Amino acid sequence: MPNTLIKIALLFLASYTVFGQPLSLPESEVKKLKQNLEVGSEDTNSVISLWRLARYHTMTAPHQAVIYATESIKLARKLDYTYGELVSLQALSFVSTITGDWQNGMQSAYDGLQISQAKYPKLEIVFYNLIALVYEKQQDSKHRLEWLLKAKNDPEIESLPNNGKWLIYHNLGEVYENLNKFDLAIYYAKIVDTNCRRLNIPIEVSYANAIMGRVEKKRKNFPQALNYLRTAISFSNKFGNPFF
Repeated sequence: MPNTLIKIALLFLASYTVFGQPLSLPESEVKKLKQNLEVGSEDTNSVISLWRLARYHTMTAPHQAVIYATESIKLARKLDYTYGELVSLQALSFVSTITGDWQNGMQSAYDGLQISQAKYPKLEIVFYNLIALVYEKQQDSKHRLEWLLKAKNDPEIESLPNNGKWLIYHNLGEVYENLNKFDLAIYYAKIVDTNCRRLNIPIEVSYANAIMGRVEKKRKNFPQALNYLRTAISFSNKFGNPFF
């Protein structure tokens, strides 16, 4: 598998954050992708077109995203196009999970994990995180932690672009908070806070401080909690997110 394709695949994880739509495309490109499919060619380009349309519709029309991803998987398997199958399984797992179809989300993630383990070990980390996401949506912190730790210990974590590594670390902080393991929650949140201030990733600084604020609130250290939460709000405003 070319290194550029591996890097593209690893970008998926970093793009699946709280920002919303996993893939933003201009309408002209969406129209072009659909026109390409109307030609009826069953080739690898059609697989990628279906996959891109699936990701584009993930947040705005998830039912349509499932259809595109499913068609992409079928065509990739027919063509023995393993890379296309992997990216399409990832798209299907993600949209299924966030829309509550946890069984399909988990099955797609496991299928992708088995294929990546056999053929593309560099992509295992992507499916570790998708499995963790299913457990997150099911509020199963114990199993979510198990798969997040697999991702954290995967050597590819250092190759993740953008804030991919720090997303994993902030998720670890969050899951330890949910398990009432407050020292570990603070430990991971502080790692994220320190590094993402240095790297200028305000979204992760805000999430790290939110974790620390909630932990200190639970500990009834209210002045510290307020300081952390005010910092979370401040950094949240830096990237235009009013969530906090």
